Amino acid sequence: MTALEGDLVYGTLANAPANLAPLELGSKASVSLANLNDWYYIDPQGTLQGGFTFAAVFEASRRQQKT
Repeated sequence: MTALEGDLVYGTLANAPANLAPLELGSKASVSLANLNDWYYIDPQGTLQGGFTFAAVFEASRRQQKT
C-alpha cells in the first residue's frame, strides 16, 4: 500500500496477476476497500499488517504438521 484516500487503496503490484491484463508485476493500481478480500503490507516498524488468509493457512499447516 502506498496510500489510502477515502475508500481507495493505492499500491504497486508485488506479483504478476493471473487474469488482470494489462496489469503486471510493478504496475500501479488502486482498488476500493469494499473490493478487497485480503491484503497485507509491512508497516514502517517492519510489522506485518493484514495478511489474514496467509495467517490462517500458516496456522492450519502448523497444526497439520503436529499430527
